[in-house]
Amino acid sequence: MKSVKIFAVLAIIVLCVQSVASELYLEPIQHLAYVQFSHLACCEDYIFVAKDKGLYVFSQSLGTLLAVAEVPGNVKDIAACRRGRSYYVYVTWEKGLVIYRLFYDYRLNLRRDLRELGRYGFAGAGRIIGVFGPYIYISGRDGLYVIEVSKPENPRQLGYTSAAGFGCVSYPDAFITSDYWSFTILDISDPRDPYKVGHYSLPQDIDGIADISASGSYLFLAYNGPSLSDYFIRIIDISQISNPTQVNELSWFSLINDIVVVDNYLFTVGDEFKVIDISDVTDPCLLGYYVEGYSEVCVSDFYAYAIGRDGLDVFDLRGVFEEQSEPVTVIPSTWGEIKTRFK
Repeated sequence: MKSVKIFAVLAIIVLCVQSVASELYLEPIQHLAYVQFSHLACCEDYIFVAKDKGLYVFSQSLGTLLAVAEVPGNVKDIAACRRGRSYYVYVTWEKGLVIYRLFYDYRLNLRRDLRELGRYGFAGAGRIIGVFGPYIYISGRDGLYVIEVSKPENPRQLGYTSAAGFGCVSYPDAFITSDYWSFTILDISDPRDPYKVGHYSLPQDIDGIADISASGSYLFLAYNGPSLSDYFIRIIDISQISNPTQVNELSWFSLINDIVVVDNYLFTVGDEFKVIDISDVTDPCLLGYYVEGYSEVCVSDFYAYAIGRDGLDVFDLRGVFEEQSEPVTVIPSTWGEIKTRFK
């Protein structure tokens, strides 16, 4: 019996060693600009960041600043996407939405310009919940606005609902936090008439929801527990949209500022940058980490971008994605609460 116990203990030790050995210590391959940016988005090779009234575009492959634009007011959020051969940037400020296009000047070799195309004004514009097709979903002071941007020179409001808060989109549903302890599920299949289809609440002894992200049939909800140094990520099955149910909860974090889900991977930043395999939501696995504080993260192709205290760091994820045959492109919006992905 004693030998069986010793063998079991040794087996556990071996498994633990293998688990630790499989984790990669990730270090930035680039550090772009020594400025503390406040907002972040990325699309393919382009990285869009903001500080106060400034909007900046970097190229990851060139490692250089490509273009700068001045926003009418302090930036609240950014989203970016590619339509055809053009790259569009959506920026919210306190009085509405501004749409920019990234232009390439072939006569001047690598010169690119950000040109304003159009605006849509409304008071209390805030965080961009998501971009889907010709529609952009913006959380305002008093509700969720659906803005049609198929004609960027003339954007127009198409729909509205009084659900206000930050959240994310997993089409045809949107998940909007209604307070610090719960979120509302909206059906947005008809952008002219979003309506409530479900609700989910956390215990009210927590300190608040930090971020929310969705992928496929699962929602990932980051929150601060009763202790300020304890953060959790709850994984929720949303396959039955009217009855979301918890399937797992991760407790590996002392701080979470932002989360992004890309296919089978969960990226988190807080006091560390972490990459987690969520292919099996009942048994997630930590793949890589880097010990540094970040406020936001976005992922495009084989690279992750994170805003730190003294600039923007770039991580090469090919070691993590070694079994991935194709690069993954996501278009998250910014800040520590709002993320959406479209391939």
